[in-house]
Amino acid sequence: MDKAQRSACKPIAEPRAAVAQLPHAPGVYRFRDRGNRVVYIGRASDLRRRVGSYWASDKRRVMQIVRRIARVEALSCDSEHEATWLERNLLERGLPPWNRTAGGQEVRVFIRAARSLAFELAAQVQLEIEAVEWVVSEQKVTVSDPHDAEVYGWSSGLLLHFEVRDGRLCSWRQRPCSESAARPRLAATPAAWSEFSRRNAELAARLASSRTV
Repeated sequence: MDKAQRSACKPIAEPRAAVAQLPHAPGVYRFRDRGNRVVYIGRASDLRRRVGSYWASDKRRVMQIVRRIARVEALSCDSEHEATWLERNLLERGLPPWNRTAGGQEVRVFIRAARSLAFELAAQVQLEIEAVEWVVSEQKVTVSDPHDAEVYGWSSGLLLHFEVRDGRLCSWRQRPCSESAARPRLAATPAAWSEFSRRNAELAARLASSRTV
């Protein structure tokens, strides 16, 4: 096992160091403890800002989560819409101990206070525009076509494996792997998933590189 593969197996000395490797993009993140157990799954419109906020919070529950974090893992999505569906799929597959609800909220909730009819009408139009943008934005993790697929991405000694079942990306695993062993899996990955899997394998490798050997 080479240096990159060994570092992929080890927790980072200071998990907060992983924040700098996260993109300013929507996505899903998860925290693992020192026993490699997933303790929390969440979604973000900006991964770097959201994950970094855990270490700046003085809320008791958040501080309890932070004390258990040994490793940060994340997936970058094409839209907030996609991140919402992906979080929901992963949580329905298995609920980590620090997740209080079994899934993200696909329909966002808004609170509106109007001082006049004109203001209320303008606000309603804006909400309808945002709702349309939300529905039609890019996402591939939950589709109506009930197909199954095995999706792989590889970068710097780390292999990511995504399971698609009944048109839903519902499982995400990663492990050390040589390039030669990964090659047949990458070749069998559907073309529609190649950019997603490549991008997130590279992200996983960056997060792994922030760990100590």
